[in-house]
Amino acid sequence: MALPRARPRSTRELDGARLRGAIIGAMGATFRERFEAMVGTLRANPRVKVLAAKLMPPASPAALAKAERAIQRRLPPAMRAFYEAHNGVFLRWGLKGREYPKLARFEFPDYEAAPGCINMLPVEKAMSPDWQRESHLNEVDEDCWKALFGERHRSFSYMATRLAFTARGLDPDRAENDATSRAFEETQLKFDELRVPDAVMLDIFSKSNVIALLLGPVVARPAEGTDQGAYAAVEPWVIRASDAGADMVSNGMSFEAYLDGMLSSYGAERQGFDVDENPERVGSWTMEASSLEGVIDGVESDSD
Repeated sequence: MALPRARPRSTRELDGARLRGAIIGAMGATFRERFEAMVGTLRANPRVKVLAAKLMPPASPAALAKAERAIQRRLPPAMRAFYEAHNGVFLRWGLKGREYPKLARFEFPDYEAAPGCINMLPVEKAMSPDWQRESHLNEVDEDCWKALFGERHRSFSYMATRLAFTARGLDPDRAENDATSRAFEETQLKFDELRVPDAVMLDIFSKSNVIALLLGPVVARPAEGTDQGAYAAVEPWVIRASDAGADMVSNGMSFEAYLDGMLSSYGAERQGFDVDENPERVGSWTMEASSLEGVIDGVESDSD
């Protein structure tokens, strides 16, 4: 299927525009305007049947707070702005004249589901430890993590424990390696009880492939007097988890790049995630010429 390809570019080039990147596209249109225009184009095509199209209302302050408590981090500004505008996206479309299994909003599709699907979860459902606890997402792949974040994978509980000792003026390395004391271990066990995930679910667009968010390592404790969930963290990366969430290796995209790529394929594919040698970071989505007719031709070819 001939679809736009993503070309990696440093996210640092985008710092000035990233706050609005999840809401305002490259052509100056909001995500809502771009989504509604895409749906209008699909409805107007005689080969397409739009089965459902819905942008959810804005996330409430309580929903955002619940999400941030679950991951013990502030949502990145662009991601938070997206959910403040629309707390979930649902689109299903297929070929006219063909029947597809029904799909409840924000649930897993069947194997014979409609080929066009955007199933972006509400923020409080997306940011949950249950995706890993219930094995919908596998453990983080060490090589993928290192390629995207530049360091060895360390769990939230481990990093939070080190930060806690540092805040008390103690050497975390010495505490960790002190054979005469269980203080480091006991502190980490307390953080383990928070069940903070390393990865969460963003978009359940097919039975065998889903879109996950790798949460970056925490680097600083919450400021005094702030609510829990205020840890400073490295920017997260969006990845594709294949084999029903078991294979957690792909290129990593910024949240904004993912939205652009998702819309550019009319929700029919998720391009730019395939790894050639080592996972790469895709900071922005650069689209080549593509048409809905080409996407539909690819869908028909895949379904024959």
